[in-house]
Amino acid sequence: MAVAADYSGWVKDLDSFKPSTDDDDDEEDRLQDMSGGYTSKKPTSHASQLDEIKQEMKLLNWHKLANEAALKAALIKTKKLKREDARQLALVDAEEHMDRLQQIEEEENLKPLEVTAELIDITRSNATIHRVTWQRRLEADVSRHITCLKKLKTMLEDREDLRRRHIQYRQGKLALDHGYSLQQESKLTSRSTGNSNDVTRVLSSLDKLVELERRISSLEQDDIEPASAAMVTSSIVKDKGSSTALKFMKTSKGRTTAQPIIAKSKRPKSQSTFLTAVPDNTSRVGLKTKSKELQRAAELRRMPERDRLKARHVDQKQALVARDKQQSVKINEWAQQKKQAAVARKANYVKINQRTAAAATGDKVKGTKNKHMQDFQAMKRDFESKKKKNMAGATMGVKAPLPPVV
Repeated sequence: MAVAADYSGWVKDLDSFKPSTDDDDDEEDRLQDMSGGYTSKKPTSHASQLDEIKQEMKLLNWHKLANEAALKAALIKTKKLKREDARQLALVDAEEHMDRLQQIEEEENLKPLEVTAELIDITRSNATIHRVTWQRRLEADVSRHITCLKKLKTMLEDREDLRRRHIQYRQGKLALDHGYSLQQESKLTSRSTGNSNDVTRVLSSLDKLVELERRISSLEQDDIEPASAAMVTSSIVKDKGSSTALKFMKTSKGRTTAQPIIAKSKRPKSQSTFLTAVPDNTSRVGLKTKSKELQRAAELRRMPERDRLKARHVDQKQALVARDKQQSVKINEWAQQKKQAAVARKANYVKINQRTAAAATGDKVKGTKNKHMQDFQAMKRDFESKKKKNMAGATMGVKAPLPPVV
């Protein structure tokens, strides 16, 4: 009975046991200890064979469950290890693939570019078309600039003519009001008129602009299609001998300033043209700036892309600041010159008025009269007297003779 009770307790423990899949080795050790403890007990009494067989079947079933649990845990562990190995292999394959792609790209970049004859012909034709269109556009711009300069010249001439006629009218009216004689009027006009420095300066600047446009167009034409020496000399001879060249000439003397002008010594003009002239300091300065620009471009090429963009942005800001400073200096100089010219014109006008007023007061003090005004007043009196005589004869019925036509 005691043995049966022991076996029944063991069977209950086996039925209540639930295998776990976490710690397989510990579970196997525990099961072996349990089985060893139960098998080490010696039966005190004889049991029937049927009970023994049942107990053995239960023990075998328990071993079967334990083995299944251990097998399941081993399968889960192997799957986990395989998954980790597959992840590591995928990472290694991706790195190898990227290295292989980078190597292929470098090899392709080192290879020379294959260019066909058809592509070369297309590129040349596009270059010629671009050059021709650019040349036509340049010629159109030059012609437009020349026409604008011609219009400016005509407008300046018209304005100068209008100003001269206005001055003559104002001076004549002033002389008529103050009762000057012809000699005094001529002296006053000769004293108040003179050369037009402003107009002459503007016309000379327009001449320089036209010459500069012509030189720029010829130089760009030489850069596009270099001409031979004979063609250059023939073009120079034609330019010198042509009578249809655009020239600006002074049309009027204008006004002189009240202050005496000191003649400045002019530098002798060089006989060399713009093709044979020796380069000045300005050209050297231009070469220095070009060399600086080339050095800066080389530095930018050696920089990385991000630093290059930052450096270009900084250079653009510096160029804008320098240009604004230069423009402000030029605008201030122009405004100052304009203000000085206005002050000079005002001073000249005041001096002329003072001179004319002084001359008028001097004539009144001396008691002189204008001869033209005297003749006009005499003619007016004769006409009035003849008119009265005619009216008196008409009232009396006598027809008076008509006055002679003067």
